[in-house]
Amino acid sequence: MGRLDGKVIVLTAAAQGIGRAAALAFAREGAKVIATDINESKLQELEKYPGIQTRVLDVTKKKQIDQFANDIERLDVLFNVAGKFGEISDRILITSKVQQVRQPWMLVWTWGLKADEVTRGSRFVHHGTILDCEEKDWDFSMNLNVRSMYLMIKAFLPKPSSECPQPGLVPSRHPSPLRWKISAVTGCRLHQPLQSAWQLSRQMLAQKSGNIINMSSVASSIKGVVNRCVYSTTKAAVIGLTKSVAADFIQQGIRCNCVCPGTVDTPSLQERIQARPNPEEALSDFLKRQKTGRFATTEEIALLCVYLASDEVSSVLPSLPM
Repeated sequence: MGRLDGKVIVLTAAAQGIGRAAALAFAREGAKVIATDINESKLQELEKYPGIQTRVLDVTKKKQIDQFANDIERLDVLFNVAGKFGEISDRILITSKVQQVRQPWMLVWTWGLKADEVTRGSRFVHHGTILDCEEKDWDFSMNLNVRSMYLMIKAFLPKPSSECPQPGLVPSRHPSPLRWKISAVTGCRLHQPLQSAWQLSRQMLAQKSGNIINMSSVASSIKGVVNRCVYSTTKAAVIGLTKSVAADFIQQGIRCNCVCPGTVDTPSLQERIQARPNPEEALSDFLKRQKTGRFATTEEIALLCVYLASDEVSSVLPSLPM
């Protein structure tokens, strides 16, 4: 019997790194996992594992998130991974030794790529001080690292009863004929296409078992890191968001915690190291920052996430495991 038997878990940025390791760990513990990412090819590799379904999702797009939430009939755990440090796309390397490409929405450094190959789904880590940060860099970092979590949480978090549309009918957003049904959970008269979304919200509130896990970093309000001004600011905001959601919804049985790892050994980290002029020196520099003398593994972080997703820590709120 697994520690997560029967739980339905949605997570973002699941194509590689911590997200992928967490999806596999959740499934091994008996959860029904819905893994999302913008990288469709890598995401599909998870389909071969029992207990895992996949969904292509751009977490910067509110309409996509809302539609996704409408399609989910039940949710026990939401794990927001997108925007984690170091989880850049396997096609994008942030380095000062390669070709510069400008997009209207961000500035990245690419390794021999055409401009149209740079995808909006890349995890973005801005390098530099506040003086190196342009407004577009700030806006993009906030959008991916913070706003994405805000959108995901708001889409799946229980809505208070005051938002239940009483009296009257829910306005139709669909061209189909009106079909009304009384929700057994809320007592509200719901237009049929909207029913699942409202039931999801009220079911989570009624069962008092919602669980949200956010991915932050030690490079945040916990610790200042050189040349990580914008990134650290966004991750400090994630900690603040986590504490606020935890405080606001604990009485309704909603838990909200976040994980704050240091440098984790992921494929993208190794790519960044190899892209440096002197990979051995770069590796040494990275390791010098680690008090343990080694990188954390994605499996170690995934095990911590399993613990937070389980009922073993139902009274832990809010926590910031590092």
